[in-house]
Amino acid sequence: MHFIFASLAALIVGSVVSVTAQTCTTCGSIMQQFWRSNLPGKLDHFYTTDNTQFLTAVNSQGYKPEGVAGGVFSTQLGSSVAFFGLFNSALVDHFYTTNATEVKEFEANGYVLQGTAAFVYPRQVCGSVPLYRTFNPTAVDHFYTTNPLERDASLSSYVDQGIAAYLPAPGATNNSPLC
Repeated sequence: MHFIFASLAALIVGSVVSVTAQTCTTCGSIMQQFWRSNLPGKLDHFYTTDNTQFLTAVNSQGYKPEGVAGGVFSTQLGSSVAFFGLFNSALVDHFYTTNATEVKEFEANGYVLQGTAAFVYPRQVCGSVPLYRTFNPTAVDHFYTTNPLERDASLSSYVDQGIAAYLPAPGATNNSPLC
């Protein structure tokens, strides 16, 4: 019995591998808040890093503030990529993606590219969290959240479209160090 335990312990210890710690300086150091708002009645979710644009949507266009969806970058840092924003005025729907093919597909269906909404990670790095995308086909609304419980709750009327991007971990504040 002692021999089996010693052999098992040696096997476990022998299985340990060295892991190099990831430094977050390679992930970028400055982030912006990605404000989220919702247009009741039309059911459109709008996201922006621009405080003026956010306040205009809330104060003049009828959008209701829903707080911060997460942290993003206003310029490309490290391995971040463009998070394109598109809008279809006939459908009253904002759509966001890192995928250039999706941009072309949505443009072919009446969406207008509004530019780069932010810069995000295309894959998980530095403790980043998923930004989930869901879609309500009845209301024609794309919804994005980093909260898995909020995503799950939306699935009663929305379809899960997977992970749109990865954002810095929650808790970071505007223009603060990421890690």
